[in-house]
Amino acid sequence: MANAPPRPIRPPAEIAWLVDAVGEDAALRAIEQAGGTAVYCARTPNQKSELARLVGLPGARALAEIRGGEEIRIPLARDWRMRLYRARGLSYREIARRLGCWESTVHRHLQAALMTEAQGTLFPADPAAAGVPAPARAREDAREPARRRRG
Repeated sequence: MANAPPRPIRPPAEIAWLVDAVGEDAALRAIEQAGGTAVYCARTPNQKSELARLVGLPGARALAEIRGGEEIRIPLARDWRMRLYRARGLSYREIARRLGCWESTVHRHLQAALMTEAQGTLFPADPAAAGVPAPARAREDAREPARRRRG
């Protein structure tokens, strides 16, 4: 188990669209450089645009297809960045410096994320897919509408 590959760090919904459009590295770069600000996304971006500088011209073009002509708010996404940096092997001190916070803040957030992740394995999102049988009462409730229709 020690040699298991690291699990991917799923981005939160607020930035999932950005990561999907430009990739994890370009999204991270954009958040590090412009997080907490808005950046205009031209309908036809060029190499000189601020967005192209942040995510590269191919990334800017991909974003223009979904958000062209709009200002894009780039969130700070601190929790995601903490987990991502840790998965990439950075120390708590290095993460704190990148995020401009205390090491204790990084430790607290990462411990909370580990607890949440551990609880997620106790309660699968889809119990049926995980092979967990439905409780007897739930099975009875599921049959109840069929009984009513027959009667």
